[in-house]
Amino acid sequence: MTAVPDLFPIADPQQLRDTSDAPAAGQDDQVSPDEGGSSGRSVLDRAFTLLRAFSSDRPILSLGDLATFANLPKSTTHRLAATLVNCGALQRYGALGYCVGSWLHDVGMLAPIRYRLTVAATPFLHELHEQTRATVHLGVASPAGPLYLEKISHYGGPASFTRPGSHFPSHSTALGKSLAAFSDEMGQTLLAQPRYHRYTVRTLTAPRLLEHELDTVRFDQLSRDSEETVPGLSCVGAPVFNHFGVCVAAISVCAPTGQLNDRRVTSAVRRAAQNIGRAYSNSGGATAPGSPIAS
Repeated sequence: MTAVPDLFPIADPQQLRDTSDAPAAGQDDQVSPDEGGSSGRSVLDRAFTLLRAFSSDRPILSLGDLATFANLPKSTTHRLAATLVNCGALQRYGALGYCVGSWLHDVGMLAPIRYRLTVAATPFLHELHEQTRATVHLGVASPAGPLYLEKISHYGGPASFTRPGSHFPSHSTALGKSLAAFSDEMGQTLLAQPRYHRYTVRTLTAPRLLEHELDTVRFDQLSRDSEETVPGLSCVGAPVFNHFGVCVAAISVCAPTGQLNDRRVTSAVRRAAQNIGRAYSNSGGATAPGSPIAS
C-alpha cells in the first residue's frame, strides 16, 4: 500500500487555482446537454460522483485521474472540482491535484455514529492502549466492509497501515469478524461472496470455515485475526452493544503475535467493549432496533 501523508496542508483555494489542467480559453463554462443535462439534480449527482472517486488508497487525484474515476469529461470535471474547492468540499494539493477538503471532514464529524460513538469510546480506547501497549481500533459496519473510525497507537507501532476512514476485509480481520457476526446484512454479504482474497497462508477462504468462525464469534463474543491479514501480526476483537443488545461497533487490538498475551488481552478487550457500549448508551446513543439511528 502506498504511503500517503496523514495531514493535508491547508491552502487558500484562490492561491492554488488550477491553471495547468484548465480548459482552453473561450471554452463554454456551462454544462452542455450531452454532458448529462443541466438540471440541479444531475449537477449534484456528478459532484457526488467526483467525491466518490476518492478513497483511502486514492486520497489525492490529479484532474485527469479524477475525470477517469468519475467517468466524466475533463472539462466538466474541472468546472465541478473548482466549485467544490470554493465550497470547501475539495482542496488543491499543490501540483499533485485534489484532495478532500477539511470542511467535508467537519460535516462528516457531525454524523451521530461518528460523534456520539467516538466521544463515548475515546477514553476507553486510550485506556485499552495503555493496558495492552497494542494498536487499538474502533470501527463500524458499512456496505464496503468494516469502516475504521479511530486508531490509537504509539509511533512505529503495529498495524501502521491502518488509518481512520479506511476499509479492510471482513473475512480476515478481527474487527470485521465481530461486525459480520452481529450484523445480519454484513454477515450475509460476507458469506455470499464468490471468493475470498488470501492475504497470508492462514487466511480463511472456505465459506464453511468462515461460517463456523462467525458462529464461534457469536458464542464467545470475541474475534481473532491469527496472522490472517498480515504475517506476524495478530488481533483480538469484540463487538460493542448498546442497551438494546444491538451491535453498534467493534474494537480490536493488534500486536506482533509473540507479544499478544491472549488471556490478559481478551479480558481487557471485553471490559473496554462493555464500557464503550454503556457510555454510548448513556450518551443517548441507545435507540430501539429499526429506528432511523439504531447504530
